[in-house]
Amino acid sequence: MKKSPFTFPIGRGKAALLSAVLSIPLVFSGCGIIGGGGGGENGGGEKPPVIEEPQKPNIEQIVEKVGPSVVNIVADGSTVIKRGSGVLFSEEGYILTNDHVVRESNSLEVHLSDKRTLKAKRIGTDSRMDLAVIKVEETNLKPAELGDSGKMKIGTDVIAIGNAKGVENSATKGIISNLDIDVDDGTNITRCLQTDAPVNPGNSGGALVNMQGEVIGINTMSRTDAESMHYAIPINDAHKIARQLIDKGYISYPYLGVNAVNEKNQNGTIVIRVLGVMPDSPAAKKGFHENDIIKQINGVEVRTVSKLREQLNLSGIGSMVSVYIRRGNQEGTIQVQLEELPKGYYTIDWS
Repeated sequence: MKKSPFTFPIGRGKAALLSAVLSIPLVFSGCGIIGGGGGGENGGGEKPPVIEEPQKPNIEQIVEKVGPSVVNIVADGSTVIKRGSGVLFSEEGYILTNDHVVRESNSLEVHLSDKRTLKAKRIGTDSRMDLAVIKVEETNLKPAELGDSGKMKIGTDVIAIGNAKGVENSATKGIISNLDIDVDDGTNITRCLQTDAPVNPGNSGGALVNMQGEVIGINTMSRTDAESMHYAIPINDAHKIARQLIDKGYISYPYLGVNAVNEKNQNGTIVIRVLGVMPDSPAAKKGFHENDIIKQINGVEVRTVSKLREQLNLSGIGSMVSVYIRRGNQEGTIQVQLEELPKGYYTIDWS
């Protein structure tokens, strides 16, 4: 099996706070009128207005604002202790983090920035999106202010705050490098925010913050085969998933019922090949076969498994979809009604 180029940082560490951002007032110079009068002894007329930019919080202020909402998580498993970060997003004690931080843990401990140590319980996890919600029973908590990740633009300044290598409230600064990235690493993570703000081991589950001190992403992974390519799950998506996990304990996904992989064909083009069909699934009921090549969903070309899942999610449970496939030398469309993915198959293997 080909080794994934992605790594999910779970260690701990510290980055120094960066220098403050200065706002520079803009001064517009006026032109004197030759021979003109008025306006003082020197005849210079009225002074031109001075227009100042709105003052932006500097990095120290942003870290001070968001820091109390970013927690240090210690997940004690049967064979390993994982350490990561989380974002407190409600006064009731709910915390967003990554699934890979708390997965298979027997006990969870949360360290707050004010040095309090609290026991936490797992509310629900979503391995497909690498998200989890845990909860602490405590008052006097400061939830983070959530922003709108849909307003992010390439070049927007951002700060990653977490507990790299166990050092609380370490901060790194960068920009949004790209939007809606499909990392396609075998999970369901699509539409990621890419940033060059270093996301060090231990920052997993931490906050990606805009210059207004609003959380706009949950840091999740970095590429090991490239420098300065780090990814965060947009907070708009993460918060929707968090609410479902709180309400139901799991996420409802529409599914087709195929186990599929990305594969290069003879022309070097990436295609989706079916490895297996789940018994009694929508795909099984419509006669899908092993080695079928899935090409389109409702007329939209899909070349990777994550794009296939994205189209299924957009269609929704109970919807009828047109699946265009190639089987051997034949091609055609199969109409399939999507169902809810059974809990027993709640893994990244089935679409």
